[in-house]
Amino acid sequence: PVFKEFAWHSNAPCMVEMCLDAQKHSTQRKTGGPPEWTVQSPILGFYYWVTSTNPQPNPHNCTWAAAIADEVVFTTCFVYWMISLNDEAGNWNYAKYKHLVWSEEAGDVELTPNNVIGDNIVPRFLMAELKLTVEFTYDIDLGMTLFNVWEQWAKVDVWKLPSCQGKQDQLPFFHITTNPGFNYFFVQDRLVNEAFSGIRLSLILAFVILTIATHNIVLGIVATIAIAIVVLTVMGFSVMIGWKLGMLESIIFVMVPGMSVDYVAHLAEGYNNAHATDRKGRVKEMLGHVGVSVVSGAFSTLGASAFLFFPSIDFFRKFGIGMFATIGLSLLFALFYFSAIMAILGPQGHTGDILYLLKKLVRKCKGGSDPVQPKSSTPTPVEPLPGGAGMDSMRSIGDLPPSDTADANGNSVV
Repeated sequence: PVFKEFAWHSNAPCMVEMCLDAQKHSTQRKTGGPPEWTVQSPILGFYYWVTSTNPQPNPHNCTWAAAIADEVVFTTCFVYWMISLNDEAGNWNYAKYKHLVWSEEAGDVELTPNNVIGDNIVPRFLMAELKLTVEFTYDIDLGMTLFNVWEQWAKVDVWKLPSCQGKQDQLPFFHITTNPGFNYFFVQDRLVNEAFSGIRLSLILAFVILTIATHNIVLGIVATIAIAIVVLTVMGFSVMIGWKLGMLESIIFVMVPGMSVDYVAHLAEGYNNAHATDRKGRVKEMLGHVGVSVVSGAFSTLGASAFLFFPSIDFFRKFGIGMFATIGLSLLFALFYFSAIMAILGPQGHTGDILYLLKKLVRKCKGGSDPVQPKSSTPTPVEPLPGGAGMDSMRSIGDLPPSDTADANGNSVV
């Protein structure tokens, strides 16, 4: 609002009480309290001057009661204090507070110390600064909680102060902002969420693609676990060397699954296509046929990324370090972790073969049987002999009449 609509002389008591309440010591709002942690505001500085028992020169006989009662008196006294006096430390008030009074020049009038506020200089808004006892590197979740505490203070608690009750409509543009503070907390929270969601999506896609490429769900699971271990190790390495999560680090973390899938995917395909029937034989064949190519490709990428260690531009340097760490760890876990797991738990025969399982499922759905059926352990029932039903019509071989074809001793010849 413009100067006359703002009526800052009548709202000054509320603004002063806001500043005094904001600077009180509070562990919840992370304020240290006077004298070290105080609000810097021209309104509060002016209030201290006119209410001081030992004031500086006061040619206009300014008092707090007269200033808040009349707009002209308030403007005259405030401008005099702003451009003519110094604070207790000898700092010129205008130089100390000019960044906290935002005014607009009307017409051709230039904004100078001699006309801070007047008929042609329209104040648009006033600011008050308060430093908290925490830095912007504060914990993200606690920082967002702190933001909610200050929002509660600005939207609810302030208007319960005695001088501010009923003033909410007269101060409609009152709000809290930080530099950079709370914005940083929310940016960090978004970066963390985006990084983890990107990694999660990359791992899911890697599992699906590896399973389809190898036709084996066991290979897909083990290879995806290897990639996940690489991601966690790279993240731990970045913390160890002192990186903080920012835009570039978030991008690097999302790229890690894509860069680390190459080597373990080649080894998984080599294991799957091996001609040996036992695990160890297939691992030896895998390393002999594919391992050399994997190592050669990794060393070429490591050599290329090593040149990015030296640029002065932070983006290229961090990208080179991240790529070198990702490729090196990917090669390490592919050759040692993945190969060791395959030698111990690698699939054999039709274990984990999704094509075999699908064919078997199709045969089951069609009512067919497997190509090789196991022998049944249930005895086949004996059919009764012709001529009767039940056990009465069944006779032992000894009860049968002699055969027409018998030898000299009366033994039947079959």
